[in-house]
Amino acid sequence: MPSSQIPVIEASLWLNRLFMPRGVYDIRFVGFISIMLHLLAVGLILRGTRPLKRNVRIVFALVFTFAFTDVGYVSYYNSFFSEQASLLGLLLSVGIVLLMMQTRGLTQFLLVIPFTLAIIYFSMSKVQNFIVGALMALLIIRWMILIKPWWQRISIGVFLAIAIVFSLSMYWSNPPFAVRHSLHNTVFAGILRNDPHPEATLKELGLPPSFKKYQGLDAFEPGSPLAARNRTFMQIFFSRASFKKVIEYYLHHPMIFLQKFLVVAKQAHITHVPFLGNFEKSDKHPILTKAKAFSWWSSLKGLLPKRFWFMLLLLGTGMGSVGFFYWKFRDNTIRLGLDFLVVLLLLACSQYPILVIGDGLEGLVDRKSTV
Repeated sequence: MPSSQIPVIEASLWLNRLFMPRGVYDIRFVGFISIMLHLLAVGLILRGTRPLKRNVRIVFALVFTFAFTDVGYVSYYNSFFSEQASLLGLLLSVGIVLLMMQTRGLTQFLLVIPFTLAIIYFSMSKVQNFIVGALMALLIIRWMILIKPWWQRISIGVFLAIAIVFSLSMYWSNPPFAVRHSLHNTVFAGILRNDPHPEATLKELGLPPSFKKYQGLDAFEPGSPLAARNRTFMQIFFSRASFKKVIEYYLHHPMIFLQKFLVVAKQAHITHVPFLGNFEKSDKHPILTKAKAFSWWSSLKGLLPKRFWFMLLLLGTGMGSVGFFYWKFRDNTIRLGLDFLVVLLLLACSQYPILVIGDGLEGLVDRKSTV
């Protein structure tokens, strides 16, 4: 499956060949490269806070470090999971936008190039991030209105259009086997999960009622028809089921869709994925043991209300803050950053419906861990 994480892995292989004997791979080289990118992002973000008062900058630096060095995030750095590219791409793009807010003229314009690369790195980390491309289209329109020189407007349009193309290519390049597994999970582990009338639901989706025996099953679970490679099932299911029908089903049953959202809200603040541990076998910990060190942010998030209304409160607070600062500041450079913040808020909101529609409720925690 294509991912912007692949170049990082390739770079780790090159470093591995320099320092390790042939036939031995040390995954810590991936961690080393990821940490370097993390430090670069931190440096950009802290450099971008220079206009703030010294005391405010110190508090921000402490809180930022406290949050983004949590083991729930950085443990991905020592793995092949694409979540690390999502997080690093996000942090890098935020840091570059903060620098753009402090510069003017040609310098500000030139920062669009690394910003485009960061957005591509972010959007191509995993399929669910393809929505970044659509949101970048909104950002292009806004930035082309705010920036005065016509040649810079055209250039910014070209750069961010490239980012959009790369983002959408991530969606279209999703391999067929991944689409099939996602569609299976959307129907059986999503729509049919805890459904009291699975036969009626299957009929509405155009599927045989006999498929109710697969209710609640993940595509990779024992007993799953995909895991067993049941050809009869696959021929019937994939000829009749589609994501278009899934969307139509949820449009006809908005309360069911809302129920899935409530399930998402209960797990919205979890950063430690339940099916992954943080220790090597040689450490002799029980399987799936979670690290307690550097997990203060995860613990704090665990105290937050796990309710849908709290998610709406956070979104409303964010959008309200953007509106206030838009009213207070007339500087177009500051408004560039506010526009980007709106895109990030919309991106965070989009992850949940994408998850419910695109993969049922399977992989909930790990799929949105960087939101």
